Amino acid sequence: MTTYMKSPLVELKREINTDFNKEVIAFANTEGGVIFVGVDDDGTIIGVHDCDSIMQQIGSLIRQGIKPGLTAYTSIESIQENNCEIIKVNILRGGQKTISSCEQGYEIRWSVCQTWCLIGSRYR
Repeated sequence: MTTYMKSPLVELKREINTDFNKEVIAFANTEGGVIFVGVDDDGTIIGVHDCDSIMQQIGSLIRQGIKPGLTAYTSIESIQENNCEIIKVNILRGGQKTISSCEQGYEIRWSVCQTWCLIGSRYR
């Protein structure tokens, strides 16, 4: 059995939420990382229902909500863990800074549980 813990390279998500693309972008703009969906913040495996549908939703979010695109820098797979199905989203370091929802800025991974919007040389 795998132990799941948040780190600068690992994010745990119980489910997909509005911050999902920000996490993907933050990983791509720094050293890359992995997002596990169906795992609670404390590492407890919750699992996901309708894994195929959620994997399609994740793919659509990445394709449609991130410019320039990161499809070539991501992979999505299902994993069986404790009789539950979870989703692993692997994000490689992107080839260029990827603009996010923050105006004229970039999301970066700053610590285990924060992303920051970088504008010029200032953080906000």
